[in-house]
Amino acid sequence: MQRVEVDGVRVSYRRAGDTKAPAILLLHRSQLRRPCSANSFRAERKYEYTFDQLALTVDAFVKALKLNRYAIYVFDCGPPTGFRLAMAHPDRVTAIITQNGNAYEEGLGDAWGPIRKDWAS
Repeated sequence: MQRVEVDGVRVSYRRAGDTKAPAILLLHRSQLRRPCSANSFRAERKYEYTFDQLALTVDAFVKALKLNRYAIYVFDCGPPTGFRLAMAHPDRVTAIITQNGNAYEEGLGDAWGPIRKDWAS
């Protein structure tokens, strides 16, 4: 287990595979909720567990690891965070792989407003 300090919190993560191969960022429940058995986020400050804040933290995390292009695998609570990351940096996200992800209205946020209009028509 490796750790990096970003956005005022300590993020624990694991790396696997060839570092020269395309990166896949796994965003799933255990990394994106209040402290859990994996202790992914140990906040010394009062951390606000919202999808917006989690997306900012994950963005700081990928910058710290110098990941300039990556696919995202989103599972369970990961899609609202991963979608925000993709909307903020579409040039960095090479693919979105999803499994059992929630994409409910509240999870999508205001950034999806223009796209919702397209869906409606």
